Amino acid sequence: MARIFTHPECTYVPEGQHFRADGTVRKKVTGTAMGGILGVSPFTTPFQIACNLLGLCSEDIGSKPAVIFGKEHEEEIIDYIGKAYPEYGAFTPAKVLFAEREGDHDKWESDFDDDMFAGHVDGMVLGPDGEDHILEIKTSANIQSWEDGVPEYYQLQVMLYNRFLSRKDKAYVALGLRDETTGWEPNEKNVFLFEMPIDQEAFEDTLDKVRVWYHTYIMEGITPDYDPTVPGDVEMYNHLMSLLSDAESVQDMIDQYYDLDMQEKEHDLVIKEVRDRKEGLKTRIKDWFDCHDVEELDSRSGGCYAKMSVTERSSIDPELMRADGLDPDKYTVIKQVKTFTVKRRK
Repeated sequence: MARIFTHPECTYVPEGQHFRADGTVRKKVTGTAMGGILGVSPFTTPFQIACNLLGLCSEDIGSKPAVIFGKEHEEEIIDYIGKAYPEYGAFTPAKVLFAEREGDHDKWESDFDDDMFAGHVDGMVLGPDGEDHILEIKTSANIQSWEDGVPEYYQLQVMLYNRFLSRKDKAYVALGLRDETTGWEPNEKNVFLFEMPIDQEAFEDTLDKVRVWYHTYIMEGITPDYDPTVPGDVEMYNHLMSLLSDAESVQDMIDQYYDLDMQEKEHDLVIKEVRDRKEGLKTRIKDWFDCHDVEELDSRSGGCYAKMSVTERSSIDPELMRADGLDPDKYTVIKQVKTFTVKRRK
Protein backbone atom coordinates (compact mmCIF):
# COMPACT_ATOMS: atom_id res chain seq x y z
CA MET A 1 0.00 0.00 0.00
CA ALA A 2 1.31 3.42 -0.96
CA ARG A 3 2.24 5.82 1.79
CA ILE A 4 0.29 9.03 2.35
CA PHE A 5 2.36 12.20 2.63
CA THR A 6 1.57 15.65 3.96
CA HIS A 7 1.99 18.67 1.70
CA PRO A 8 5.29 20.58 1.83
CA GLU A 9 5.41 23.71 3.98
CA CYS A 10 8.23 25.51 2.16
CA THR A 11 9.82 25.83 -1.26
CA TYR A 12 12.72 23.62 -2.29
CA VAL A 13 14.83 22.61 -5.26
CA PRO A 14 16.20 19.18 -6.17
CA GLU A 15 19.98 18.82 -6.23
CA GLY A 16 20.93 15.40 -7.51
CA GLN A 17 19.76 12.86 -4.95
CA HIS A 18 18.96 15.41 -2.25
CA PHE A 19 16.88 18.56 -1.83
CA ARG A 20 17.65 22.06 -0.62
CA ALA A 21 14.94 23.88 1.35
CA ASP A 22 14.47 27.61 1.80
CA GLY A 23 15.14 27.44 5.55
CA THR A 24 11.72 28.71 6.66
CA VAL A 25 11.05 25.50 8.59
CA ARG A 26 13.43 23.81 11.01
CA LYS A 27 11.71 21.40 13.36
CA LYS A 28 13.37 19.94 16.43
CA VAL A 29 14.56 16.35 16.81
CA THR A 30 12.07 14.21 18.73
CA GLY A 31 12.58 10.81 20.25
CA THR A 32 10.98 9.03 17.30
CA ALA A 33 13.46 10.75 14.94
CA MET A 34 16.56 9.59 16.81
CA GLY A 35 16.64 6.06 15.39
CA GLY A 36 16.06 7.30 11.86
CA ILE A 37 18.86 9.86 12.05
CA LEU A 38 21.31 7.27 13.36
CA GLY A 39 20.26 4.65 10.83
CA VAL A 40 18.93 2.03 13.24
CA SER A 41 15.19 2.43 12.72
CA PRO A 42 13.24 -0.13 10.66
CA PHE A 43 10.56 2.49 10.03
CA THR A 44 12.37 5.57 8.73
CA THR A 45 15.70 6.87 7.38
CA PRO A 46 17.95 9.95 7.61
CA PHE A 47 16.54 11.23 4.30
CA GLN A 48 12.95 10.87 5.45
CA ILE A 49 13.68 12.49 8.82
CA ALA A 50 15.42 15.44 7.15
CA CYS A 51 12.47 15.96 4.80
CA ASN A 52 10.20 16.13 7.83
CA LEU A 53 12.43 18.45 9.89
CA LEU A 54 12.84 20.81 6.93
CA GLY A 55 9.10 20.91 6.29
CA LEU A 56 9.43 19.36 2.83
CA CYS A 57 7.37 16.23 3.31
CA SER A 58 6.36 13.75 5.99
CA GLU A 59 4.46 10.52 6.13
CA ASP A 60 0.95 10.70 7.56
CA ILE A 61 0.83 7.83 10.05
CA GLY A 62 -2.29 8.88 11.94
CA SER A 63 -4.49 6.31 10.21
CA LYS A 64 -2.15 3.35 10.72
CA PRO A 65 -3.67 0.56 12.87
CA ALA A 66 -0.69 0.49 15.24
CA VAL A 67 -0.96 4.22 15.93
CA ILE A 68 -4.72 4.07 16.46
CA PHE A 69 -4.34 1.05 18.75
CA GLY A 70 -1.72 2.86 20.84
CA LYS A 71 -3.89 5.94 21.29
CA GLU A 72 -6.88 3.86 22.30
CA HIS A 73 -5.13 1.67 24.86
CA GLU A 74 -2.21 3.69 26.25
CA GLU A 75 -4.00 4.79 29.42
CA GLU A 76 -5.44 1.28 29.93
CA ILE A 77 -1.91 -0.16 29.79
CA ILE A 78 -0.59 2.40 32.30
CA ASP A 79 -3.46 1.65 34.65
CA TYR A 80 -2.85 -2.10 34.32
CA ILE A 81 0.91 -2.03 34.99
CA GLY A 82 0.35 0.31 37.92
CA LYS A 83 -1.83 -2.34 39.53
CA ALA A 84 0.39 -5.25 38.45
CA TYR A 85 3.66 -3.72 39.68
CA PRO A 86 2.87 -1.55 42.72
CA GLU A 87 6.32 -2.23 44.19
CA TYR A 88 7.90 0.05 41.55
CA GLY A 89 5.87 3.07 42.59
CA ALA A 90 3.07 5.12 41.09
CA PHE A 91 2.67 4.79 37.31
CA THR A 92 1.42 8.24 36.34
CA PRO A 93 0.17 9.15 32.83
CA ALA A 94 1.43 12.32 31.14
CA LYS A 95 -1.96 14.02 31.32
CA VAL A 96 -1.59 14.18 35.11
CA LEU A 97 1.90 15.69 34.92
CA PHE A 98 1.63 18.10 32.00
CA ALA A 99 -0.84 20.59 30.59
CA GLU A 100 -3.57 19.17 28.38
CA ARG A 101 -2.34 18.39 24.89
CA GLU A 102 -4.59 19.36 22.05
CA GLY A 103 -4.51 18.78 18.31
CA ASP A 104 -2.14 16.61 16.29
CA HIS A 105 0.70 14.86 18.14
CA ASP A 106 3.36 16.62 16.03
CA LYS A 107 1.99 20.01 17.06
CA TRP A 108 2.13 19.39 20.81
CA GLU A 109 4.35 21.65 22.84
CA SER A 110 7.48 19.84 24.03
CA ASP A 111 7.62 18.53 27.59
CA PHE A 112 11.07 20.12 27.95
CA ASP A 113 12.87 23.20 26.65
CA ASP A 114 15.84 22.80 24.31
CA ASP A 115 17.00 24.50 21.11
CA MET A 116 17.42 21.29 19.14
CA PHE A 117 15.53 18.47 20.88
CA ALA A 118 11.87 18.02 21.81
CA GLY A 119 9.59 15.24 22.95
CA HIS A 120 6.49 14.05 24.73
CA VAL A 121 6.65 11.34 27.38
CA ASP A 122 3.82 8.91 27.98
CA GLY A 123 4.21 9.12 31.75
CA MET A 124 6.49 8.77 34.76
CA VAL A 125 7.03 6.22 37.48
CA LEU A 126 7.19 7.98 40.83
CA GLY A 127 9.20 5.53 42.91
CA PRO A 128 8.76 4.85 46.62
CA ASP A 129 12.23 6.32 47.17
CA GLY A 130 11.08 9.66 45.78
CA GLU A 131 12.86 9.28 42.45
CA ASP A 132 11.02 9.68 39.18
CA HIS A 133 11.68 7.55 36.10
CA ILE A 134 10.60 7.88 32.48
CA LEU A 135 7.69 5.67 31.41
CA GLU A 136 7.23 4.90 27.74
CA ILE A 137 4.33 2.87 26.32
CA LYS A 138 4.73 0.93 23.08
CA THR A 139 2.40 -1.39 21.19
CA SER A 140 3.46 -3.97 18.64
CA ALA A 141 2.20 -7.07 16.89
CA ASN A 142 5.78 -8.33 16.51
CA ILE A 143 6.84 -9.88 19.81
CA GLN A 144 9.99 -11.30 18.16
CA SER A 145 11.52 -7.81 17.91
CA TRP A 146 11.34 -7.57 21.72
CA GLU A 147 12.90 -10.94 22.57
CA ASP A 148 16.20 -9.29 23.55
CA GLY A 149 14.54 -6.44 25.43
CA VAL A 150 13.63 -2.94 24.29
CA PRO A 151 14.71 -2.48 20.63
CA GLU A 152 17.54 0.00 20.07
CA TYR A 153 15.43 2.52 18.15
CA TYR A 154 13.02 2.75 21.08
CA GLN A 155 15.86 2.89 23.59
CA LEU A 156 17.12 6.07 21.91
CA GLN A 157 13.73 7.69 22.34
CA VAL A 158 13.54 6.79 26.01
CA MET A 159 17.11 7.92 26.67
CA LEU A 160 16.41 11.29 25.05
CA TYR A 161 13.46 11.92 27.36
CA ASN A 162 15.44 10.67 30.32
CA ARG A 163 18.24 13.11 29.46
CA PHE A 164 15.96 16.13 29.74
CA LEU A 165 13.31 15.04 32.24
CA SER A 166 14.81 12.57 34.70
CA ARG A 167 18.57 11.97 34.41
CA LYS A 168 18.24 8.63 36.20
CA ASP A 169 20.12 5.42 35.45
CA LYS A 170 17.02 3.51 34.39
CA ALA A 171 13.60 3.94 32.82
CA TYR A 172 10.53 1.78 32.30
CA VAL A 173 9.02 0.66 29.01
CA ALA A 174 5.71 -1.19 28.77
CA LEU A 175 4.80 -3.22 25.69
CA GLY A 176 1.20 -3.90 24.75
CA LEU A 177 1.02 -6.86 22.39
CA ARG A 178 -1.38 -5.75 19.70
CA ASP A 179 -3.96 -7.98 18.05
CA GLU A 180 -7.18 -7.44 16.14
CA THR A 181 -9.42 -8.74 18.91
CA THR A 182 -12.37 -6.53 19.62
CA GLY A 183 -12.65 -5.49 23.23
CA TRP A 184 -8.88 -5.85 23.80
CA GLU A 185 -8.01 -5.67 27.49
CA PRO A 186 -4.53 -5.65 29.08
CA ASN A 187 -3.49 -8.78 30.97
CA GLU A 188 -0.37 -10.76 31.87
CA LYS A 189 -0.30 -12.40 28.42
CA ASN A 190 -0.36 -9.24 26.32
CA VAL A 191 1.36 -6.58 28.46
CA PHE A 192 5.02 -6.73 29.46
CA LEU A 193 7.12 -4.34 31.54
CA PHE A 194 10.82 -3.74 30.86
CA GLU A 195 13.23 -2.05 33.24
CA MET A 196 15.71 -0.34 30.91
CA PRO A 197 19.18 0.59 32.23
CA ILE A 198 20.63 3.87 30.94
CA ASP A 199 24.29 4.86 30.53
CA GLN A 200 23.94 8.63 30.61
CA GLU A 201 27.57 9.33 29.74
CA ALA A 202 27.47 7.12 26.65
CA PHE A 203 24.22 8.75 25.56
CA GLU A 204 25.88 12.18 25.60
CA ASP A 205 28.17 10.89 22.85
CA THR A 206 25.09 9.78 20.92
CA LEU A 207 23.52 13.23 21.28
CA ASP A 208 26.73 14.79 19.95
CA LYS A 209 26.43 12.67 16.80
CA VAL A 210 22.85 13.85 16.31
CA ARG A 211 23.90 17.49 16.87
CA VAL A 212 26.56 17.18 14.17
CA TRP A 213 24.00 15.66 11.80
CA TYR A 214 21.50 18.44 12.59
CA HIS A 215 24.04 21.20 11.90
CA THR A 216 25.26 19.47 8.74
CA TYR A 217 21.83 19.09 7.19
CA ILE A 218 18.97 20.86 8.92
CA MET A 219 20.78 24.09 9.78
CA GLU A 220 22.14 24.17 6.21
CA GLY A 221 18.69 23.50 4.78
CA ILE A 222 19.61 20.35 2.83
CA THR A 223 18.70 16.68 3.04
CA PRO A 224 21.08 13.73 2.91
CA ASP A 225 21.01 11.80 -0.36
CA TYR A 226 18.04 9.50 -0.67
CA ASP A 227 18.82 5.79 -0.85
CA PRO A 228 17.52 4.31 -4.13
CA THR A 229 17.56 0.84 -2.55
CA VAL A 230 15.08 1.84 0.19
CA PRO A 231 11.43 1.87 -1.05
CA GLY A 232 10.39 4.49 1.52
CA ASP A 233 13.12 6.88 0.36
CA VAL A 234 12.26 6.35 -3.30
CA GLU A 235 8.56 6.89 -2.69
CA MET A 236 9.13 10.14 -0.80
CA TYR A 237 11.69 11.38 -3.34
CA ASN A 238 9.31 10.66 -6.25
CA HIS A 239 6.47 12.34 -4.38
CA LEU A 240 8.51 15.51 -3.95
CA MET A 241 9.64 15.46 -7.57
CA SER A 242 6.07 15.04 -8.77
CA LEU A 243 5.06 18.21 -6.90
CA LEU A 244 7.48 20.12 -9.13
CA SER A 245 5.85 18.77 -12.29
CA ASP A 246 4.24 21.07 -14.84
CA ALA A 247 0.54 20.88 -15.67
CA GLU A 248 1.09 18.74 -18.78
CA SER A 249 2.95 16.12 -16.73
CA VAL A 250 0.07 16.02 -14.25
CA GLN A 251 -2.36 15.58 -17.15
CA ASP A 252 -0.30 12.57 -18.23
CA MET A 253 -0.53 11.19 -14.69
CA ILE A 254 -4.31 11.58 -14.81
CA ASP A 255 -4.38 9.52 -18.01
CA GLN A 256 -2.13 6.90 -16.40
CA TYR A 257 -4.38 6.75 -13.36
CA TYR A 258 -7.49 6.30 -15.51
CA ASP A 259 -5.83 3.53 -17.56
CA LEU A 260 -4.76 1.70 -14.39
CA ASP A 261 -8.25 2.08 -12.93
CA MET A 262 -9.75 0.48 -16.05
CA GLN A 263 -7.17 -2.32 -15.94
CA GLU A 264 -8.02 -2.95 -12.29
CA LYS A 265 -11.73 -3.23 -13.06
CA GLU A 266 -11.10 -5.58 -15.98
CA HIS A 267 -8.78 -7.64 -13.78
CA ASP A 268 -11.43 -7.88 -11.07
CA LEU A 269 -13.96 -9.16 -13.61
CA VAL A 270 -11.54 -11.81 -14.87
CA ILE A 271 -10.71 -12.90 -11.32
CA LYS A 272 -14.41 -13.21 -10.48
CA GLU A 273 -15.03 -15.29 -13.60
CA VAL A 274 -12.07 -17.56 -12.81
CA ARG A 275 -13.15 -17.93 -9.17
CA ASP A 276 -16.73 -18.81 -10.18
CA ARG A 277 -15.55 -21.41 -12.70
CA LYS A 278 -13.17 -22.91 -10.14
CA GLU A 279 -15.85 -23.20 -7.46
CA GLY A 280 -18.26 -24.73 -9.96
CA LEU A 281 -15.74 -27.38 -10.97
CA LYS A 282 -14.88 -28.08 -7.35
CA THR A 283 -18.54 -28.70 -6.50
CA ARG A 284 -19.05 -31.04 -9.48
CA ILE A 285 -15.89 -33.07 -8.73
CA LYS A 286 -16.71 -33.31 -5.03
CA ASP A 287 -20.25 -34.49 -5.75
CA TRP A 288 -18.88 -37.14 -8.16
CA PHE A 289 -16.50 -38.37 -5.43
CA ASP A 290 -19.42 -38.61 -3.00
CA CYS A 291 -21.63 -40.37 -5.56
CA HIS A 292 -18.99 -42.99 -6.49
CA ASP A 293 -17.37 -43.29 -3.05
CA VAL A 294 -13.93 -42.33 -4.42
CA GLU A 295 -11.19 -41.07 -2.09
CA GLU A 296 -8.45 -40.02 -4.56
CA LEU A 297 -8.07 -39.57 -8.31
CA ASP A 298 -5.26 -38.27 -10.53
CA SER A 299 -5.95 -35.72 -13.21
CA ARG A 300 -5.67 -36.97 -16.82
CA SER A 301 -2.29 -35.22 -17.18
CA GLY A 302 -1.05 -36.64 -13.88
CA GLY A 303 0.19 -33.23 -12.85
CA CYS A 304 -2.28 -32.93 -9.99
CA TYR A 305 -4.82 -34.99 -8.13
CA ALA A 306 -8.02 -34.63 -6.12
CA LYS A 307 -8.51 -36.15 -2.70
CA MET A 308 -11.42 -36.50 -0.32
CA SER A 309 -10.12 -36.62 3.24
CA VAL A 310 -12.25 -37.74 6.17
CA THR A 311 -11.40 -36.53 9.66
CA GLU A 312 -13.17 -37.02 12.95
CA ARG A 313 -14.04 -34.09 15.13
CA SER A 314 -15.68 -34.19 18.53
CA SER A 315 -18.50 -31.89 19.55
CA ILE A 316 -20.95 -31.58 22.42
CA ASP A 317 -24.54 -32.63 21.76
CA PRO A 318 -26.71 -30.06 23.57
CA GLU A 319 -29.73 -32.36 23.60
CA LEU A 320 -27.84 -35.00 25.54
CA MET A 321 -26.51 -32.33 27.90
CA ARG A 322 -29.98 -31.06 28.69
CA ALA A 323 -31.31 -34.60 29.13
CA ASP A 324 -28.64 -35.55 31.64
CA GLY A 325 -27.99 -32.57 33.87
CA LEU A 326 -25.75 -30.41 31.62
CA ASP A 327 -22.59 -32.48 31.98
CA PRO A 328 -20.66 -31.85 28.71
CA ASP A 329 -17.79 -34.26 29.54
CA LYS A 330 -20.15 -37.24 29.53
CA TYR A 331 -21.76 -36.57 26.18
CA THR A 332 -19.18 -36.20 23.46
CA VAL A 333 -20.22 -37.39 20.01
CA ILE A 334 -17.96 -38.06 17.02
CA LYS A 335 -18.85 -36.55 13.65
CA GLN A 336 -17.15 -37.20 10.32
CA VAL A 337 -16.07 -34.16 8.27
CA LYS A 338 -15.06 -34.55 4.62
CA THR A 339 -12.34 -32.27 3.25
CA PHE A 340 -11.87 -31.96 -0.49
CA THR A 341 -8.59 -30.72 -2.06
CA VAL A 342 -6.92 -30.57 -5.45
CA LYS A 343 -3.11 -30.49 -5.30
CA ARG A 344 -0.23 -30.32 -7.74
CA ARG A 345 1.68 -33.60 -8.03
CA LYS A 346 5.27 -33.24 -6.74
